Amino acid sequence: MINQTVKHIAGAMRRELSLLYSPEETEALVSRTLQHVLKVSRSDIYLQPDTNVSKTAVHAIEKITAALKKFEPLQYILGETSFYGLDFKVNSNVLIPRPETEELVDWILKENTSDHLKAVDLGTGSGCIAVAIAKNRPSWDVTAADISPEALKLAGENAAQNNTKVTFLHEDMLNLSAGLKGRKFNLILSNPPYVTTAQKEEMQPNVLDYEPHVALFAPGPDPLIFYRAIASFAFTNLEPSGKVYVEINEDLSEKSAKIFEEKGFKTNVARDIHGKYRMLKAYRND
Repeated sequence: MINQTVKHIAGAMRRELSLLYSPEETEALVSRTLQHVLKVSRSDIYLQPDTNVSKTAVHAIEKITAALKKFEPLQYILGETSFYGLDFKVNSNVLIPRPETEELVDWILKENTSDHLKAVDLGTGSGCIAVAIAKNRPSWDVTAADISPEALKLAGENAAQNNTKVTFLHEDMLNLSAGLKGRKFNLILSNPPYVTTAQKEEMQPNVLDYEPHVALFAPGPDPLIFYRAIASFAFTNLEPSGKVYVEINEDLSEKSAKIFEEKGFKTNVARDIHGKYRMLKAYRND
């Protein structure tokens, strides 16, 4: 990248990345990189193409481009992402929050407007669900649990960064502590690992090679093991009028619903913006 104007730097990035990414992905990566490094808006990139760029910034963009060519996710490279209008820190210890999970949060908030509800997010990862809920419902008592100490540390930083109050617990979703088992909740929320071995072959290298497998794949042969654990927890720990909201595997929506129905819950399965069954709500029959 010899020329040091926005126009030439953006063009060089496009040429290098277009061999590996779709045109839409390439443009998004170029735009987000330049916004981050140059501290400019998206419109500035296109309205001020002849702006000179410092050597330090050029070097930073070159490093990011090299990492992108290895399919490293841009969110990990930059150490940040946006979720539900909030800024989150991310690293390789947590999954990168997805737009589909934003839809889950939106569903939860639209259906639950009461004050002082008690909610728990199982397998919180970056804390995106718990923090977004706490930010939009500051009167709620929000708890978030995860098996990874590294994830909990990052989630705590995200809660502080977004000025939210969330209680974080170190918990194994498949072997919850007596303390958590003894509590009642109005809402149980989760985006647990649900990718099957067969689906692994369909995954892009930027996901498969970099995102934590413990947060992607269920352990052992049963891809629904976490849903069984959540349903069992909900059976004893959900308030009578409470609800469960979980993200699900689009290929296992009926089986996921059946797990909760066998515990006496009614279920609703919802489509995401792409028309895929990716969200499930379970609630009491009474």
